[in-house]
Amino acid sequence: ENPSLPLLPTIFITALSSIIEHSLRLLWCYENQRHYHCIARASEYYVTLDGHGQRDRHDVMISPFLIDGTSKNKLISLIGAPAFAMLSDLFASPSPDAPNIRSAVCHGTLDDAIV
Repeated sequence: ENPSLPLLPTIFITALSSIIEHSLRLLWCYENQRHYHCIARASEYYVTLDGHGQRDRHDVMISPFLIDGTSKNKLISLIGAPAFAMLSDLFASPSPDAPNIRSAVCHGTLDDAIV
């Protein structure tokens, strides 16, 4: 048995969640005409997938509205409501039992049950 084999699902989820987040960020920035928010800059917030702990300070890709509270998130019409709902369930559900994959991966709390 290979002792590193149990780590492969975690490595896969880590890589895949980063690719999903960045791909959605590029689409979100293009659709919402917010190109400046596509990359991280020192001392500035940029759009993230889940807004973990700081939703009130920056845009969140899977929020129905932009941070101004009135502009609709145009990513929803691009990817469709069912896909948008799935992303919300996987990455930003308020339920403590939800996977919240991006947060779990990036903040080191990925539970083996998710894998």
